[in-house]
Amino acid sequence: MINTLCIETSGPHCSLALAVDGHIYRRDELLERTHNQYLLPLLDELLTQAGIKPVQIELVSFGCGPGSFTGVRIAAAAAQAIATASAAKVVPLSSAWILAATAFMQDSELQQVICFIPSRGQAFYTSAYRRMTDEASRVPVYQQSQVDELVDQPTAWLLSEASDGEIQRKTAFAGKLPTWLPESLQTRALDVIYPQATVMVAEAQAQHLAGNSVAAQYGLPQYFTGDSPWRKSHEPVKTAGKL
Repeated sequence: MINTLCIETSGPHCSLALAVDGHIYRRDELLERTHNQYLLPLLDELLTQAGIKPVQIELVSFGCGPGSFTGVRIAAAAAQAIATASAAKVVPLSSAWILAATAFMQDSELQQVICFIPSRGQAFYTSAYRRMTDEASRVPVYQQSQVDELVDQPTAWLLSEASDGEIQRKTAFAGKLPTWLPESLQTRALDVIYPQATVMVAEAQAQHLAGNSVAAQYGLPQYFTGDSPWRKSHEPVKTAGKL
């Protein structure tokens, strides 16, 4: 197995996973806005627990967004630094995919997960993922059915997907819910859930074996339309559609 380090700090939680010789070591801590203080010490503890040195890491994956502007960039910086020092390859993974995969792993009955990731105020990144089956391997894959959008009100697709009679019973919301979400849909929310790095390991290794890993300098955050932190406070967020 490839020695693989996964880092997810796109929200208030810091989630780390290190796969070595078939065993996955993990650390999950609620750090709020102190990732910059504790990420490296937590990484040191994880490496010590696994009994390897940073130069023995062969693959690094990180949650590349959407999410906290600072948190995503801290993960990217750490991934680049470790990959540079160890000559490892990097696999950026969508933080929304990681959140959805975490939800799917916790509930095998779910067929669709709609993700809510806070940006600022009541603006949220929203996206949807569906559980599919890979025809060749017969293992579940999580396919994005709605791309990430930064919105501050319910969009037509959101209400339509969430209320579709065929899939409603197997659809859940993951992440921190916005206050503008209709109360009738609040019951679809999962209990407190955050993106966990353990779900990244297999996907990162699969992407690497498929030739989709990159050199350290190309392990960059993913940017979305409208997510610049320099927006003026009175300037509205561009919504994806109105009802």
